[in-house]
Amino acid sequence: ALRVLTRRELGAYQETIPRLIGELCGCLFPADGRQPAAKMAGPIMYICHEDEYRETDADIEMAIPITGSVNLDGTGIEVRTLPGGRFVSVLYTGPYPGVGKAYERLFAYMGEHGLAPAGPSRELYLNNPCEVPEEELLTEVQYPVQDLPPSA
Repeated sequence: ALRVLTRRELGAYQETIPRLIGELCGCLFPADGRQPAAKMAGPIMYICHEDEYRETDADIEMAIPITGSVNLDGTGIEVRTLPGGRFVSVLYTGPYPGVGKAYERLFAYMGEHGLAPAGPSRELYLNNPCEVPEEELLTEVQYPVQDLPPSA
C-alpha cells in the first residue's frame, strides 16, 4: 500500500496532467517558501482509470507518494492509500507519446502467464522532462494483476 497526495478529474491529457502535477507540487513545495510537514516519498505518477485512450474527458488521476501531514483545506486535493498487491511492470525509455509500447509488452506478458488486470494501471515518472532529453525519459508502467480463473 502507498499513501499518496492525489487529485482526479476529467480533462485532456496535454492540459490536465501538467496542471494537476503543479497543484500537487504546490502542496509539497509552497511558493511562499515555508516548509510543509509532508515530504515527497516517491515519483509522480499517473493512475489510468480508462479502458482506452480518450482525447478529451479522460479520467485522469495524478498522485505523489508522501510521508507526514499536509493541510489540504479547499484545494480539491486528497490524501488516500493506493492498494498494494501483485503487479507486473516494465520500464519504458523515451518520449511519453511512445509509452503505449510498454502497455503492449505488459499485456503480452499477462497473456503468456495467465494473468488478468486487477485494477487501474500506474505510470511512474522516474525523471524530469525539464532535466533530461525526451529520448532519456524513464517511465515505469505498473499493472496490478491476478491469476486468470482455470478454464471450465
